Amino acid sequence: MKTFKTVLITIVAIVLILSGYFLRTSLEKSCVPTEIIVRDTVPFTVKDTIEVPKPYEVEVPGDSVIVEYVQDVDTAKILYDYLTKKSYKLDFSNDSIGKIIVDVKIHKNSITESSADLAIKRIRIHTIETKTVEVVRPIQFYGTIGSSVDFKFQQIGVGVDLGQKYMIGVSGVRFENNLGLMINTGIKF
Repeated sequence: MKTFKTVLITIVAIVLILSGYFLRTSLEKSCVPTEIIVRDTVPFTVKDTIEVPKPYEVEVPGDSVIVEYVQDVDTAKILYDYLTKKSYKLDFSNDSIGKIIVDVKIHKNSITESSADLAIKRIRIHTIETKTVEVVRPIQFYGTIGSSVDFKFQQIGVGVDLGQKYMIGVSGVRFENNLGLMINTGIKF
């Protein structure tokens, strides 16, 4: 008869522990957006004059230039093109970044002047930070089961956890063939 009670108490304790685990009574988690941060990546329009660039590498042909085939050349046209002042408007604009226009003036095969007109779009970055909020239930049930290494002492217990701080419970204990009842109280640190 005593073994039947022990087996029954053990089964009830296992059912209580597993039901508490599967019902997830310990914590409820919810994600709540806490704040929205809006930043402008470029706070103003930029207009700038670019320093006249200097070449970083110049290839100079040797003492003689080898022409593989003879061409008819208009020397006057080559000199006219060389001495002409040319202005270029280089447009690097697109829909995502805005207007980027670079003005370049070329004379005698070199850049004599350059400037940039930048009207970059303000890109708004929306950042939503989320914080996981853990809601603790005020009353939570628990069950315990344990034994000594040599199986002379066994314990089974059930109880209630109040606000994840205080614990009150009842335990049935068995030492060899003697049975006992314990009332347990505790506080979590």
